[in-house]
Amino acid sequence: MERRKADVMAGMSWAQIVNTRNRMLSQNIQMTLDTRHTDLNNNILVIGGSGSGKTYRFVKPQLMQMSSSFIITDPKGELYRDTSGFLKRNGYDVKVLNLLNEEEMLKSSHFNPFRYIQNEVDILKLITNLIANTTPKGSTSNDPFWEKAEGMLLQALFYYVWLEGVPENIWECKKENGEDDVKEILRRIHNPEITKIHNVRAVMELLKFAEIREDPRTGAKLDSTLDLIMKDLEKESPNHKAILNYNKSMRGAADTVRSIIISANARLAPVETEAVLSILDDDEIDIPLIGTRKTAIYCVIPDNDTTYNFLVGILYKMMFQRLYYEADFVHGGPLPVHVTFMLDEFDNVALPEDFLSLLSTMRSRNISSIIIIQDLSQIKTRYKDGEHEKIMANCDTMIYLGGNGPGTQKELSELMGKATIDKRTNGETLGKQGNSTRNYDVLGRELMFPDELRKIEGNKCILFIRGFDPVLDNKIESKKHPLWNLMCDAQKYELFDARIERLRKMKSNKQKNSIGFVDEAELAHLELLEKKEKKHYEDEKRVAELLGTELPETPQQYIFRLDYEELDQLAEQLKENPSGKIVLDQELIQKAKEDVRQQVELEAEKQAYIKQNQIDVREFQTPEEALAFSALKRKNFSNPQIKILLQLVREDTVGMDLDAILETFDSKMDMETIEMMTEMLL
Repeated sequence: MERRKADVMAGMSWAQIVNTRNRMLSQNIQMTLDTRHTDLNNNILVIGGSGSGKTYRFVKPQLMQMSSSFIITDPKGELYRDTSGFLKRNGYDVKVLNLLNEEEMLKSSHFNPFRYIQNEVDILKLITNLIANTTPKGSTSNDPFWEKAEGMLLQALFYYVWLEGVPENIWECKKENGEDDVKEILRRIHNPEITKIHNVRAVMELLKFAEIREDPRTGAKLDSTLDLIMKDLEKESPNHKAILNYNKSMRGAADTVRSIIISANARLAPVETEAVLSILDDDEIDIPLIGTRKTAIYCVIPDNDTTYNFLVGILYKMMFQRLYYEADFVHGGPLPVHVTFMLDEFDNVALPEDFLSLLSTMRSRNISSIIIIQDLSQIKTRYKDGEHEKIMANCDTMIYLGGNGPGTQKELSELMGKATIDKRTNGETLGKQGNSTRNYDVLGRELMFPDELRKIEGNKCILFIRGFDPVLDNKIESKKHPLWNLMCDAQKYELFDARIERLRKMKSNKQKNSIGFVDEAELAHLELLEKKEKKHYEDEKRVAELLGTELPETPQQYIFRLDYEELDQLAEQLKENPSGKIVLDQELIQKAKEDVRQQVELEAEKQAYIKQNQIDVREFQTPEEALAFSALKRKNFSNPQIKILLQLVREDTVGMDLDAILETFDSKMDMETIEMMTEMLL
């Protein structure tokens, strides 16, 4: 009882003792995230060999600080296992892209890149990123024609899926002889009542229809099912982006086109498994909200297999792309919530090709990266010709946790600079006319030689902060962090599983009903988007008036704040003036009003029932209450009955003996009788 009480007290008081606007750099040094105060960027380069405490003594304390949203590269899933429950308990929106194996993929949050495509340029970026992340490191193409032709075919498929969509399970439309039922396929495509999907699965469905068919007698090229689908679209939209790219890539000799199709299939082969396609079916990551509410996204990847690293690469590219857009065009400045990219095992992370440029520009968007490596040679290998120096130049803080790399120690020794020392020399000459001399001099020596860096104690680290002298301090003692016990406690009982989150959403009818709920952060984001759309409309309208051109279309209002009375008034107005600007169906309004009222009433009844029927054992003040609760439960007393009877146990009331209570009361008594008898005894 005392331990539980202490834990609760710790949970109540942590906000008073942890400054969540600070990052812990070492045991005695913290740094604010407010760059206006420090005049530094928040990027950090952490260098530490295996066993130096990169995860345990640096990454975990940063997560316990809860200073920002986190995008966490998590080889093996250790951080996800140890910290996801803790962050969720403390109000974080937790997601995990889990790629460890097919079994773990079932627990993964879903990520659909098509949700974040806003224009044609985004399609090109997505395909370029896909090709870059599925091309083995160091490999070069002898003939760039094939890669470009393959890229055009992928563009055609991606444009089709983005702009048109594909009916679900279209691949199953077969005739009795096994051939594609093109007539049924086109019927489904043109049927507006059939849901169209916009995801990678739809791309794969279309690619299955791509083939080279030839007349066995004449050798003439025959139309494939994909050819017929594209020709059908071409009749309606001859300048459609999908058509233009498809015709460019598929006009050629049969062997050439066959090779292009094979290349595209090989490129997308890693996503062909059902586990991966399920992850890419829809989206739960909510990238725009990462900078609006505190979020933790774990990218769990195996450290011995890079097969699915390209998915993380696509996710990171989309994140940087969309977060920059949100900062620049939605918020008009820094994101409201700081976003930290925690890039553990940096050498194995699939990052955007322009990451070095992003590193130098993310500060103004309230974004930062913590790059974690074992040795400087890792970034030298990845970024050649001195490019690695851009990482060091754009990380105003470097932390050395120890290691055995002589090259790293030499560079850091030079970086630390020199110290001034006093030199004293004594000389003595023996003999009949002997004498002695004493000389004083001032010399410079390295603050720490490379061999001294190699021998620093295991609990020590060295901090390099731009504008300050190097600092030798103790590494963070994670177990002494005020929230360590709470994190360990959450680790025992809670582990994020996206399947459970989906079930909770389904139970709340968020996905099934016409009435859904959004949190404050989501609502604020929608309002910002609407405000931006209105401003864009006003700007375009002013330009159109000056030029005498056609006025832009009036933007639709998506958000209305109404109480029940206002909703009633709106319904009355629409009854009287059905040709008003906002046209709503009266029956729909009435149904919506009833749905909302019923949901609110049901929620109120649910909360009242929970309050009446649940007993929080943490509220017990004495061991006697706990013993009485346990005994009454065994005697089949209901929670409402127990709540009343516990009043008799408390010493500040009657202090009635447990045996006496069991002799006086029976679980078969009705509530009214128990209440009356209890009042008499009190």
